[in-house]
Amino acid sequence: MTPIRTEPAVAEEAAPRLTDARRGAVAVLAVIFLPLLVMVAAFAIDIANLMLVKSELQNAADSAAQAGAQCLYPRAECFNTTTPAPDWATAHTRAAAAIQNNTTQSKALVTGVVASGYWNVTGTPHILQLLPMTATAHDAPAIQVTIARKAGENSGSVVLYFSSLLGLHTADMSATAVSVVTSPGAEGPGSLFPFAMAQCMYDAFWDTTTSLPKNASTTGPDTYGVPQVSGKPWVFRFGFSTPAYGACEGGQYTSFALDENSTTAVHGLIQNGNPTALAMGDPIWIEPGAKADLYKIVNDCSARGDKKCEYVTIPVAANASSTLKGEQPIVGFACMHILLAEQGPKYVQVEMSTQCPPTGGSGTGPNYGVHNSPRLAM
Repeated sequence: MTPIRTEPAVAEEAAPRLTDARRGAVAVLAVIFLPLLVMVAAFAIDIANLMLVKSELQNAADSAAQAGAQCLYPRAECFNTTTPAPDWATAHTRAAAAIQNNTTQSKALVTGVVASGYWNVTGTPHILQLLPMTATAHDAPAIQVTIARKAGENSGSVVLYFSSLLGLHTADMSATAVSVVTSPGAEGPGSLFPFAMAQCMYDAFWDTTTSLPKNASTTGPDTYGVPQVSGKPWVFRFGFSTPAYGACEGGQYTSFALDENSTTAVHGLIQNGNPTALAMGDPIWIEPGAKADLYKIVNDCSARGDKKCEYVTIPVAANASSTLKGEQPIVGFACMHILLAEQGPKYVQVEMSTQCPPTGGSGTGPNYGVHNSPRLAM
């Protein structure tokens, strides 16, 4: 008789016991890790909420710092056109007011810490240098704004929901922004008016210690017959037939990168500005032989005319005399207030200013009254 094999039956009985063991192990692991998974999920929800609050605070700090920095230099929009620059007081007021235009978690922000000082554009040091201090060539005025959610400030600390199961009920959050105002080292197409001013004349009429135009000391015609008002910026003339201020002849028309002085060509530059981007060190053409008609065109758009070219940004050149026709390097960019122009004697009557709107310039150059739009440094 053949023996009966019983091994399969044993195997069939062992399989269910093995499956039950695995199920039991999974159940034990679930019991162990379920609370951990719940805590991770709880933290994830609270962390997402904290990140949202952080983003809202940062946006508020950024916008407030930018609003304040816009008023560091005299601007009609800031109602500080006669205030020495940098105008720390107005910038503070504007930054503090701008904080209240923002919210976190749909709750209005009320307060923040506004600080003034200088930011080193080379990044050394990489912090706001607080006032009082003596600025160096690489230091630009800046506004710093810090906004916090903590006990007693801006609706208090941020409430944690699920993390409270672990005893974490609130969290403090804050954000800081620094907005800096530099002067351009380069200007894009369409930014510049076709006048070039000599460096020596700019030095004669610009106060580098206050970053404002020098003021006349007396009222009445000066040595050159130009009318002055004591306490107001010096008025001077440049063009084909202008006096030499000391050893300096002030300025002439420029055709920028091309040698062209026809009325049609320069008129186009008056209307449209420089056709290509220009930076410090780039050569531009000085055109002392500009036609008389161009002075009438300038007068028509000056402060005496329709004011379309009343405040203009111009390149400052190493030299721009009435005897020079040729290329000169750009050494900076300046703000010019064009008062009038006379076609007969061929001169333009001007004064230095800080009222030119930001042109979208880039880089960093000397402060000749023209400023880039405020930018966030941190």
